[in-house]
Amino acid sequence: INVFKKLYNLLRDDGCIVTYACSASVRKKFYKAGFLSYDTRNLPTGFQKGTLMRKFIYL
Repeated sequence: INVFKKLYNLLRDDGCIVTYACSASVRKKFYKAGFLSYDTRNLPTGFQKGTLMRKFIYL
């Protein structure tokens, strides 16, 4: 099992992961593990944008 699927399994249903990684390859790996991704905004303090990952839960 890969690290992204492990993270998915460990994360609570209402949990999320925030990372500064925004490359397409990283987002694709999270997506394949079951996450949905959202872009974050650049902060006024100068930090670059990042990515928020949420579990995709079937209702």
